[in-house]
Parts: sequence; C-alpha cells; structure tokens
Amino acid sequence: MANQQYWGTITAILRHDHVCDGMQPLVRDPNTGAYYVDWPSKRYPYDASLSPIESGCCKPPLSCEFTYVNQTTWTPKVPGALAMVTTSVDDDCGRWSNDQQKLCFQCDSCKAGVLADIQRVWSKPVLCMTGSILLYAIALLYVVKVLKLRNYP
Repeated sequence: MANQQYWGTITAILRHDHVCDGMQPLVRDPNTGAYYVDWPSKRYPYDASLSPIESGCCKPPLSCEFTYVNQTTWTPKVPGALAMVTTSVDDDCGRWSNDQQKLCFQCDSCKAGVLADIQRVWSKPVLCMTGSILLYAIALLYVVKVLKLRNYP
C-alpha cells in the first residue's frame, strides 16, 4: 500500500464500484460513541456493523469527532476546525473530504479497511487449500509406507 500508483488504482476501483453509495443511515451508540448501521437494515439483516471498507473509506475515524450529517457527509464539531484538525496526530482527520469522489480514500484507515477485507475474503480459501494439501501429503505418505511394508522381504 506504500506504492502511490498501486493505491491510486485501488481507489479508482473503489470509486468505480461506488462502495459508499449503499451505506445505510448510522446511529451513534451513547455508551461507546461508535457509529453503527441503523437496525433493522435491509442490507445488514443479521449484522449491524459496517464492512471494513465502509468503515475505513466512507466515514472519518472516530478520533476526529466529526458530527454525523448523513451517510457520507460529516462536519467538524467546531465550524472552521478543519484547519486545526489537519495538525493533529491523526492525519486521517485532515484527509477527510465530503467530496463524494474523495471521502477518506487517501486515509490510512481506508488502506487498513481494504487489507482487512482482502484478509477476510482470502483467509478461508487459503485455509481450505492448505488443509487439502496437508491431507493429500499424509495420504501419500500412508500409501508409500503401506507399499513399502508389502514389498519388504
């Protein structure tokens, strides 16, 4: 993700696929301050959480403490505070934009969300493939051992 050209291609795909267009209205949990998808939701009938890409790319990080307007529009709590936010430790706050073509696509949280989604998608097939290879190796060793014992004088 350090290669800007590679990341530029990924963000172009995210924009082209309109990953943020289908986001459901969010509700703020008064106990934790975290935002979650309004329940019940047609898109998430059994899971009220955002996908890693939606959480990282379509909304600013919670540490920015922006005020929720709608699914992809957020404002700083204090008007004109965006200039102060850019000097904060969290650079993602300064990278956030309400422009639908930018949002938080240049944020580190977006990169982390893409990596988490890739890991989620690929983890099960890789585990299944590794297990299958291991099973075939054990079966092959068993067959070789049986054949060796049969041919032993």
